[in-house]
Amino acid sequence: MNRTELCKKVREATRQVMVVGEDKLLATGTGVTIDSRGTVLTAGHVLCDDEEFRGERILVSTDEGVFPYEPLLSCDLAFEMDYQGLSGPLEVDLNILRPLGQLSEVSHLPLSSSVSEVGEEVIMAGFSDEIVFQVHPDQFVDLDAFEGEDPRTRLDKEIFSERFKVEMLKRGMVGNVQVLHLNNVDLRRMGIDDSISIEGAYYGIDTHLTEGGSGGPVVNNDGEVIGIVLKRSKTESGNRLVPLLPADTGVVLSHHLVSWVLEYLSFEQEAGPVHGLKPGGEGDTILPKDVESMSLGQTVVTKNDSQVKMEATKTGPDEVIVAYRDSTTGEVVLLAQWEPGHGGLVVDPNTIDPSFWTLVVDGEERPVTKFEEAANSTDTGASIDGDSRSIKL
Repeated sequence: MNRTELCKKVREATRQVMVVGEDKLLATGTGVTIDSRGTVLTAGHVLCDDEEFRGERILVSTDEGVFPYEPLLSCDLAFEMDYQGLSGPLEVDLNILRPLGQLSEVSHLPLSSSVSEVGEEVIMAGFSDEIVFQVHPDQFVDLDAFEGEDPRTRLDKEIFSERFKVEMLKRGMVGNVQVLHLNNVDLRRMGIDDSISIEGAYYGIDTHLTEGGSGGPVVNNDGEVIGIVLKRSKTESGNRLVPLLPADTGVVLSHHLVSWVLEYLSFEQEAGPVHGLKPGGEGDTILPKDVESMSLGQTVVTKNDSQVKMEATKTGPDEVIVAYRDSTTGEVVLLAQWEPGHGGLVVDPNTIDPSFWTLVVDGEERPVTKFEEAANSTDTGASIDGDSRSIKL
């Protein structure tokens, strides 16, 4: 493909990643979608600080607007290496994000199958601070016209302004390759009973993207992602007061050091003491005290004899996102939010699979297409019965 076509594909697959606290935007960066499900590859430091997640929620710009995501890897991902002269583990500054729900239209780029070589031409992309949108949002939108100044309104304003950052693409060349061979990596600390061997690399690219571009894709001429932008290189200045200066070189990490995780997406760790999870429903119930004991970002996966698998992810101090999946296909058939101690589930009607669920209102079955109408007539929230595959109001 020619360079114009390549840049169009790269732009369509490049995403803004936003880390959100209780009432403010904590960090922003870049990511890239790598499959038709909307899986995003990004830099770990965009999400994490001092081996802990920066905020309570992760939002990603998609073809369908801003969407909630969850990380698949911890902040302390590192591999022990047996190279002579190395005294510590190799820290991997990458992470993979999965959407909390099903996306219908996803522009994405494939991953390269091999390590790149010196001299290969590449395209880098990201929402860096090197260039700004020349017509600022506050010049044509009155952001102060929002009613009230509650935390959610302030956050909405921040995210709105952030969406006007401009995507920057640059052409570069692989100028240095440091190949990394990792043999018999033990995955048990990640809850996976297996070991693997990995070949990845650090790349030096003869151009760079500044802050905000971290996590952006580096793409070869075949339209394949070879790695992710980590940081800008620095060089010695000879001045003891300012010993290091930014250089016009980008540090990029090969995707191979984490993309192997995609093969284990079907792996599910048992939920432990919590079984038959039905927030706000009948039977076994996850209680507010159970949520209190969960760490931020932790996902509890439960699967009983029914056709429904439930994934409860703690996204805030008093907030849980519950994804219901068809146990056979793995597809999300319903997405809901639950605030323990504050009523039933708040169901996202756009995620309900009408071929999977039955709607029951006051004991009577109704068409699932009538969910919103029925939900607006009650303030009790919804409960989900996985055994009968019914949504009850």
